This record gives sequence, structure tokens and C-alpha cells, in this order.
Amino acid sequence: MGERSDFEGSENENIIDVYLSSVVTILIDGEWYPASAAPKMLGEPLFMISAWNPGVQLSEAENEKLSRELEALLNDRGYLWVHAKGADPNSDYFEPSYVITNIAESDALSIARDFKQVAIFRITHDQLTVIMCDSGVEKSLTFSS
Repeated sequence: MGERSDFEGSENENIIDVYLSSVVTILIDGEWYPASAAPKMLGEPLFMISAWNPGVQLSEAENEKLSRELEALLNDRGYLWVHAKGADPNSDYFEPSYVITNIAESDALSIARDFKQVAIFRITHDQLTVIMCDSGVEKSLTFSS
């Protein structure tokens, strides 16, 4: 991936760069695909939200409970979603997430804020973008062709 930045410096720069370094994969028809492949199969834009570690480290049980609550909310509101994960490229750590296909960006941000998340991902055919929930600041990576 090559980098294209829509981000202007602030104290969030390190946080947003950590998010951008994540390896995002999406489960489609039983197979894990890189984020760059998903829009071709699911449409775009896609938004990825996690309920894990809402600004603080929680136990696995607490995180799984929040994840089930997020899944129930998505189902109750009629959103179409698939499982996804954002993984640390330097360890085994990952956060289970949901990629939603039929949601407006403002609604994705609102849900993420309700779950006290720091950021969400927007995925299009050519970019992975991190959007900070508090400020709306974004930074993107352009997918290689």
C-alpha cells in the first residue's frame, strides 16, 4: 500500500497511524479477504466498526459481550454486515469487527461513538481510511494496483 494523507498534524497523529498500520481482513462466504478486495464483492463504501476495548483495555469476556451487543444493534436496525478483523501486523493481537455494507458514514460514526470507539474504517475500491470518532479527522492509505 502507498500512503496518501488527508491528515493534518495533531496529538492524534500517532493514534491514527497505529490504526492505519492494522491488517484489515473481511470474511466473505467463508473466506478471509484483504480490505482491498471487499468492495468488489460487497459494494462501497464499507464501514468497519469494532466494539472491543472502548478507549480502555477490557477482558476478553467484556469485549465479547460488547461485540454481541453491537451485532444485535446492527441486526435490529437492519444493517447488512460481515465479520472482519483489524490485526496488529507485529503480533497475534486482533480485534473482531463488523464491516457494514448499507450504512451512512454519519450513522457508522454515531454507532461507534455509542460504543466509545476511537475510530472507524471506511473502505473503498482504492483506499482504506481511518476516521477519528471525536473529530472526524481522517487519514487514508491508497491500495496498490
